[in-house]
Amino acid sequence: MDGTRVDANLGIYLNYKVDEHLKLQFAIRNLFDRRFYADEAAYGRTCTLGTTYSF
Repeated sequence: MDGTRVDANLGIYLNYKVDEHLKLQFAIRNLFDRRFYADEAAYGRTCTLGTTYSF
């Protein structure tokens, strides 16, 4: 290689359709809480939970 550093940032994204109107979402970003340097700005591990309801 030419000295270029390659890193990976793993995330998990799940969607679950409860019924025809209700959907649940769950996500974990930066699963392993990988720390990045100043030129690679990223948040630490972040979890989100959401719902979508349609009428």
